[in-house]
Amino acid sequence: TTNRPVITTSEQAAVYLADAPLREEGAYIAEEGVSTSDGLFWRGVVVLLCALWASNFACAKVIVSQPGVDASLYAVARFSVAALSLLPGSINAVKKGAISWETAKGALICGSWVAFGYIGQSVGLMTTTPSRACVICSLNCIFVAIVAEFMRVNAAKGRGFTTTE
Repeated sequence: TTNRPVITTSEQAAVYLADAPLREEGAYIAEEGVSTSDGLFWRGVVVLLCALWASNFACAKVIVSQPGVDASLYAVARFSVAALSLLPGSINAVKKGAISWETAKGALICGSWVAFGYIGQSVGLMTTTPSRACVICSLNCIFVAIVAEFMRVNAAKGRGFTTTE
């Protein structure tokens, strides 16, 4: 077993990976020794996850349309189950030093924002079709990428680095 550091930022990860051991063929690649069939397996896993994610909108529409179930109740139930199932593993990871308390706290804050965003999606789903909601909500991938790049460029400029925009 190797003694790996706890990495809490993307900058630390970049430095850690940049210091990877070199060989005659080039830098060490984590996937060396993995057969190409493993790549197909993980591509299949990604396709399955995408299908499950896409089915979320139709399921939410069906559940929220039931009498006595509103969007807030559904979101609270869904995210409470997720939080309670992940809590023991998170506490164990912090105790073992695999992640820091700061990382765990950040994950809790991020998860809370995701839950609030999901409540907003569910409320919006009551006034539109699942297909429209899926397209609108999927635009967050593009929006987040644009905002993240803007923040990265500004952070790099703030540290005195030049970037290509």
